[in-house]
Amino acid sequence: MAVFSGLGMTSDVALDFRVARDLAKRSIPGIFIYPIFWPILAYGSNFANTHQLITFGVTLLMVLCSILRFYHVQSLRHLAPEKMTFWHQGFYFWIFPQVASWGVLFAYAMFLDNAYFLLFMAFSASGIVAGGVNTFAPKLKLSLWFLVAVLGPPIIVGFLLTEHWVIALLCVTYMVYMAGLAKNQNHEYWISIENEQVLAQQSRTDALTKLDNRRFFDEKLNELVHLSSRNHEQLAVLVIDCDNFKTINDRYGHDVGDKALQHVAKLIKKSLPRTTDVCARYGGEEFSALLPGTDVAGATLVAERIRRNLEESTLILEQGVIAITVSIGITAHEIGNFQQDLPRKLFREADKALYLAKQNGRNRCVCFQEEVKIA
Repeated sequence: MAVFSGLGMTSDVALDFRVARDLAKRSIPGIFIYPIFWPILAYGSNFANTHQLITFGVTLLMVLCSILRFYHVQSLRHLAPEKMTFWHQGFYFWIFPQVASWGVLFAYAMFLDNAYFLLFMAFSASGIVAGGVNTFAPKLKLSLWFLVAVLGPPIIVGFLLTEHWVIALLCVTYMVYMAGLAKNQNHEYWISIENEQVLAQQSRTDALTKLDNRRFFDEKLNELVHLSSRNHEQLAVLVIDCDNFKTINDRYGHDVGDKALQHVAKLIKKSLPRTTDVCARYGGEEFSALLPGTDVAGATLVAERIRRNLEESTLILEQGVIAITVSIGITAHEIGNFQQDLPRKLFREADKALYLAKQNGRNRCVCFQEEVKIA
């Protein structure tokens, strides 16, 4: 689930947010169906005239639950990641009174001598179930729970307590059909998520080295500058360039050059063990890395590790043994207030330090300047 890496979120939390957003978006059209349908059914079937207290109580319950559901859905906009589990639990909790009430009212209609009310409840329940299965497609358990809550009570009452076994049998048949549909819709939803992940992964990945690509690196740099500025944290940028790489291409050909780039990418990635670090192929034989929460001293240690690992390794091919070294430019700052040009400024600093490393003989790491607070 790596493509769902949001602002400071793990992939699992970001995926939970995605599912929550889909549930919220899907549920909004149906939130106020219950308080609209119920008075129409109650007064249209003359149920309200014979059961005034029940009608009023159910109406009040439906209205209050719809209002609370609406505000609960809207709260997702400002929800902290650590409260995501609580939000999902609340989503279930606020639906339950409405759904359970509708199932109970459907069952209660079987005891009454009011054919219109029974017909209306059966008709509305079938529509509500169809809408709920589609709405809750991201969560199969929720869809199935929804089916049981609406159709379970009339099935029990129809078979065991009244003579409406035909209606109960129809409810069973409809429940089985809708359960199959719920399973299919859930499967299609997650297939679409997987396809989205594949496309997102392809859009952010360099095809040759399997590292992140330049576009993703630029997006991540902007994101991490934002995050670092919130708590005035350190952020380090490394720009890494293969020394005399043109010689490899000219001597051995571009196929060997591609293998050399893959070798470099593998060793750079291996030298960045933290999951929060970002490593990308920025273009050609140039690579870049982001080290959140890392000062100049820490970034220099990481850069030296990368340089040393590459210096001590060789690429053994049929064409011969190829030694590859890299030059690395380093910059690191404690980020203060965010400024629009700050991400590019950090990268330019690391790029200038890389230029100095090249000028001073290659196969070395150079810091742009001493650590200072900027912006």
